[in-house]
Amino acid sequence: MVGAYYRYDSTRSRCFVEETWQTDLKSAPYKRTNLDTLYIKGSHVQDGLSIAYYAREHVHDSRTVTVPTIAYGKLGSTTFRFASTPGTQEIDALDRPIHVVEFDGWLDLEGIFGLTGEFKGWFSDDSSAVPIKAELKVILGSVNVELIQWHRKGWNPPS
Repeated sequence: MVGAYYRYDSTRSRCFVEETWQTDLKSAPYKRTNLDTLYIKGSHVQDGLSIAYYAREHVHDSRTVTVPTIAYGKLGSTTFRFASTPGTQEIDALDRPIHVVEFDGWLDLEGIFGLTGEFKGWFSDDSSAVPIKAELKVILGSVNVELIQWHRKGWNPPS
């Protein structure tokens, strides 16, 4: 199987994009090819889906931030506008509204499933900041994502 591997050199603010070959997901790569070297401005970079974790960590902040982002070996950026705007959202999994914090932003490169452009999301308005809903633009149009179940012990959506 072939995969992408990113190796970040924080001392020189660069990221090596490598293509790796391995027998299966648990085996070590038996071959690596350097595809590109990306030069990162600043000391922080997110890759692919980790931008969702970044949003979750910062959703209670009140600021706008642009984060260098790597997707499919290309460097771009994701801008988040965290306004700490409280509200409520309804999902099919519950018969009552959930207290949430809203954020939005835009992605200036193409990510998984053609994810690009403007997006909006809602996390639970508690210390867990569980993803509740999102509206995303993809190559074919738009996608709405919604929490349908959870397995976190002791957590109940805030109401």
